[in-house]
Amino acid sequence: MRCSARATGITLLTSSALDVKFQGGEISVTDPLFPAPFFLGLNGTLPLALGSSASADFINVLEGVSSKVWTLDTSTGALNATWTNPDGTKILPALVYDSFHNWLNFTGDPAAFIAASTSVPPPQQVSIFLV
Repeated sequence: MRCSARATGITLLTSSALDVKFQGGEISVTDPLFPAPFFLGLNGTLPLALGSSASADFINVLEGVSSKVWTLDTSTGALNATWTNPDGTKILPALVYDSFHNWLNFTGDPAAFIAASTSVPPPQQVSIFLV
């Protein structure tokens, strides 16, 4: 996934053939610029928690546990993820954008993630909305 930072947020750079669908807690994306798999989700192996700078990548994933993480607040359009740690505990992680590396990551503690980063400018906490 490619992103660019703008004053109003993050814009995904895609082709005109982009098709995004939200259904059953999954986001499916088809676009000639995306390699398979065609689901957006979280990828990582470390537990996400307060006090930890650990993160999970926001990336294309195989359909399944890593892709069925999304909930949609229909009143605001906010899209949120739920992460399941290796011990089975669930967390509602925050999304951070690192414009230096052009990465989106989920973390259990955005302040710890930002403090541990060496990126200039530092990463920023962001949100995703379906409009």
